[in-house]
Amino acid sequence: MKITRTESKIQIRSDYSATFVTAAKKLGGKWNADNKSWDFDIADEDRVKALLRKVYGEDGETAVETVRVEIALNKMDWSGMPDGVLELFGRTLLQRRSRDYAVTQHDSVLVISGGFARSGGSAKYPRLAFAEETVIEVKSVPFELAEKAVSDYPEAVRIIGVAKIDRVALETEKAKLLSRLAEIEKLLAPTPASNEG
Repeated sequence: MKITRTESKIQIRSDYSATFVTAAKKLGGKWNADNKSWDFDIADEDRVKALLRKVYGEDGETAVETVRVEIALNKMDWSGMPDGVLELFGRTLLQRRSRDYAVTQHDSVLVISGGFARSGGSAKYPRLAFAEETVIEVKSVPFELAEKAVSDYPEAVRIIGVAKIDRVALETEKAKLLSRLAEIEKLLAPTPASNEG
């Protein structure tokens, strides 16, 4: 995820998420095809960052703990999910775009066991079409989203990795906070009394 600010906009570049796209439009976000970003009014920054935390488990600037998650696909509740897609953690983890296309996987996904059929579903409604024993592992999942997935799909999802802290992100966040603190201290510093009489 990458966040860029201008005087009037906050621009978000992130993994595709249908949930984010729907909510971004409601917040007045506009897709910027040239920059491949969602652009929002800078005045809505707090709302945009809250949306990022809700969908992706992070806001691109605050360090979060991450874990690895294992998902048994045959134990997932597929009701309410679009055909041919598994979207969790603000990512399209698996997708078959058409019946005869291979299943594509997000960079953070490993297939631990099982696999996918060469084709699945119909031309109009493709399906992932996986073997019964198919299990995937997802890396770098924000801990809060991992816990929610375990709660939503207790039979299918389990946390398998220890929470890790991104030291680089924490150092970057610390530097920004110290810089902002210095700005605040400067603004709050008493001004010298005027000698005019």
